Amino acid sequence: MNSFISIASSIIYFIIILIILITLLYIGVYSFNKKKNKKTDLNYNKQHIRNKSIFITLFILSLLWAIFVIFIGIVMYSWDLDTYKKNIIEVNTEIKPFVYYVEKFKKENKRLPTQKEFDKWVRYEYNDYSVEPQKICHANYIRKLDNVTVEDEYKFKDINWQTDYAISYWNGDSFDYYLSWKKFYDVSIYTKEDARKGLIITILIGILPLILLFSVRRIKNIRNKNKIIEKQQTL
Repeated sequence: MNSFISIASSIIYFIIILIILITLLYIGVYSFNKKKNKKTDLNYNKQHIRNKSIFITLFILSLLWAIFVIFIGIVMYSWDLDTYKKNIIEVNTEIKPFVYYVEKFKKENKRLPTQKEFDKWVRYEYNDYSVEPQKICHANYIRKLDNVTVEDEYKFKDINWQTDYAISYWNGDSFDYYLSWKKFYDVSIYTKEDARKGLIITILIGILPLILLFSVRRIKNIRNKNKIIEKQQTL
């Protein structure tokens, strides 16, 4: 996945640079011929054909850019949704059972379980080796700052270690948490809204060159019509 994204990014950068260079070339040629045509109109038809050819070239490149970027956006949207579904499953299977146990213990005993009590529950109830398939505990019961990675210590600045706790789970890239004092699952989850926003932004980036191209063309056509009207009024 990372290699694909790297290749896609390289292609995108190349297309961006190509479009910028061709656009600058188009602007330069147009400006030069605009000055030249003030002196003579003998090459008007040739210049018109040349401008049209440049426009068609830019249009094709912009269209290819739009198709490519939108395709990447759709692929990334699909990945985001898959990641979202997997993360939801991970939270439900790897964090919530332990939160449920601790909260139940706290309600019944008016205190939090000790580390030994938690480990005993994990060994003899959660990891019930008499039941198939066997479960594997990947979660950690956190009751002191020493069990928190340095990068995540800032998340525990408001905790009261006498009454609060956290459940952590390594998702492969970082730790996900349940923070009891906030009653909050601090997890790296792609939401459906985030996926949609990413897709919309990608589509806008894809069609932006087309919008700019047709906007510039429209502005030029309006200016040309105004010049023709002005000439007709002076005759």
